[in-house]
Amino acid sequence: DPLFYKSLGDEKYRLINPNGCAIGVSRGSFASRLEEEELDLKPCDTIALTTDGINEATSKDGTIFGEDKMYTHLSDNECAGPRELLERLTSALTTHYGDSEPSDDATIVILKVKEKKDA
Repeated sequence: DPLFYKSLGDEKYRLINPNGCAIGVSRGSFASRLEEEELDLKPCDTIALTTDGINEATSKDGTIFGEDKMYTHLSDNECAGPRELLERLTSALTTHYGDSEPSDDATIVILKVKEKKDA
């Protein structure tokens, strides 16, 4: 799955989807498929890496969690720290699943750019 990039104050998020896998890498295919992409990161920017178990999380009624819900949580919580954001996303997924059991593993990695401290 692509990683989500949200810059503080931007209305839109950006999906970064170069060739290769960010997480969930299978041995042997990584080096041959790796593609780099550079981002100009600023303080408070957020990067969220997820496995397909997040975006494809399906509720009992068949509703998929999806990129839009992921984006909404990134936007609504853009000033939250990574631990707090992870807790809120985990809570949202738990609510989304309701009584149903997850059908896939779900991994989320949250990265936040810190303010540069004066030396």
